[in-house]
Amino acid sequence: MIRVKEEGGSAIQPIRGRYGQYQVLQKDEKCKRHLVETHLFFKDKLNLLLRKSNLLAIKPILGPQIIEVKRRGGLYELITCESQGNFTTSDELYNHLTKKLLVKRPYIIQLLPQSIPLTQHSYFTLQRKSTSSYWQIANRSTIEDGLFQKMNNTFQQWKLTDVLLSIAEKLGDAFPTCHTIVIEMIIMNGQFWCVDTILHDRNSKWSQYNSLSIKKSLRSFVPKTELCTHQNLERFLKKYRQVILKPCIGQQGKGIIKISAKSLTSFEIHERNKRNAIQTYEELYKYIKRTYLTKKYYIIQQFITLESVNNCPYDIRVITQKDKEQWYVTGMLVKLAATDYFVTNRAQQLLTLEKVLRNTTSDWKSKRKKQSIEKLCMRASNILEESVEGISIIGFDIGMDVYGKLWMIEANYVPALAMFYGFEDNEAHTTINHFICMNKKPK
Repeated sequence: MIRVKEEGGSAIQPIRGRYGQYQVLQKDEKCKRHLVETHLFFKDKLNLLLRKSNLLAIKPILGPQIIEVKRRGGLYELITCESQGNFTTSDELYNHLTKKLLVKRPYIIQLLPQSIPLTQHSYFTLQRKSTSSYWQIANRSTIEDGLFQKMNNTFQQWKLTDVLLSIAEKLGDAFPTCHTIVIEMIIMNGQFWCVDTILHDRNSKWSQYNSLSIKKSLRSFVPKTELCTHQNLERFLKKYRQVILKPCIGQQGKGIIKISAKSLTSFEIHERNKRNAIQTYEELYKYIKRTYLTKKYYIIQQFITLESVNNCPYDIRVITQKDKEQWYVTGMLVKLAATDYFVTNRAQQLLTLEKVLRNTTSDWKSKRKKQSIEKLCMRASNILEESVEGISIIGFDIGMDVYGKLWMIEANYVPALAMFYGFEDNEAHTTINHFICMNKKPK
């Protein structure tokens, strides 16, 4: 557990977390003017901010959990994703917080502008290709479509953009390996405040999506993806009817769920091989938030109906490796999902791509499809290398839908290779090991 002492104490601050990022931005006058007041959580800071405002937020130094504190008349209302409670004194509130909720890690406390619900904040994703590149706004997830354009005048738009870029530049200088930053803003009456900054490193699926989708040549192969927020999830379900939720950082299919809109008011959650029905969207989001979003940051992705074998969907694992300046495809096989599973991470069988394609199309078309997959993965490898310096191996999961269209589902920079080593009649493991040995750095 990270331990943090009061200002002036001897413990080292975890600069990677929220408070460290806040301290970096505090040193810049332009950024400082748009930050909400933030402190490490201690009793005196809680009492200080309660005297200043009727709305506070308590967050862990690392992670997505948020606790809301509201002062209503003579009561203090405490709101989490699981419960609500009222306290008559600040001492009662503090004792409950420290004994029941804030027990495993250090937290910060923030003073928020009045009357702005936490579900109505705006999120801006800023991206850069490399450490030497300029930052750009790659994505806007706002409370309403077009909010950025609806600001009172172009000067306000320019000012907000200038602040967002300044925040990204300062954090990018402090954390040079980070090329994707999500900035959470409150926008109200032409004013705006930064309430959170979330760094997405090389392994983040959100960072990966923005790196790939910014290229026109790859954009059509990447499933539409957004940060998982209350508004985005509702919008995706209305548009696509079926969506996938994935943790930004995760492997082996852990934490991935599928959500289907059965009607305007009923939904089905598919977790692993189990299905549950939920009757309203608010109940659905409450369940998702409590079970998943308080633990990890998530993305939403349009669901792709994959081609199947014996009614079991499959995708194609492709390994690309680098030799000097050139990327090569060194391994390729098909993962067949287990019965009742929608992801192939729990594969019931491994097959050659040739065998699968042979059953559905001609030899000529099979060869062309394989070449298309190889070109797609090598193109993506060159693009990802720009933002992930030093990588020499990537594992791609390529999906082919029922219409034959290819989709780049995700990429992994530390791919599991056991499936190639134990797969009969496949010499890919020899090639993969050869490239691994070539790329080993001398001790």
